[in-house]
Amino acid sequence: MDVEHGDGARRGRQEMVVDASQVEVSAKGWRKPEFGRLKLNTDAAWQKETKVGGVGWVFRDFARIPKMVGGNGGEYFLSSNMAKAATIKQGLEMCVLRGFHASEEALEVESNSKGLVQMLNKEIQIDVLMEVYLVDIWNMMQSFQSVKFIFTPQQCNRAAQMVVAYILKHGESFGWDDLGPEFLFNVLAEDANVSIHI
Repeated sequence: MDVEHGDGARRGRQEMVVDASQVEVSAKGWRKPEFGRLKLNTDAAWQKETKVGGVGWVFRDFARIPKMVGGNGGEYFLSSNMAKAATIKQGLEMCVLRGFHASEEALEVESNSKGLVQMLNKEIQIDVLMEVYLVDIWNMMQSFQSVKFIFTPQQCNRAAQMVVAYILKHGESFGWDDLGPEFLFNVLAEDANVSIHI
């Protein structure tokens, strides 16, 4: 099974960037958001042959406390980037459903898809196939005080990757509140600089 976690075949679009320095990169593992901010980490995996993938997200506050973890499996996408855009859209939808949009806190959304982050930040031309997802995401942004899309390297997005792996293995929709599921505890503890492991 060949599963893509990267930008897939759409890499050529990234060459249209006028100034690549505009993309904010977190480089030393997961970084907590600043005081008064929330962070939504997102990831997706996609099988090129079947076009089926899974999406997952982890939502935490500035104290590194998980507020919500979730994802869906067995969904159909035309590309890896489309799956990653769907992850952001679904994560934002869950934030709105749970009322997090009503807080006065700003939201940071991290993805390991540099091209997608650049499209969301309107730094490069959007892929026409992605337009529906991007417009939905931009519309949902209006519900929040502010939303910032940030590229993060794959190694800094481990919690969201573990959620996607779990979703793909079980092929269903899952959602967890607060501390999240047991399989994710050690990564969340490590991200929070807590030395407790199970």
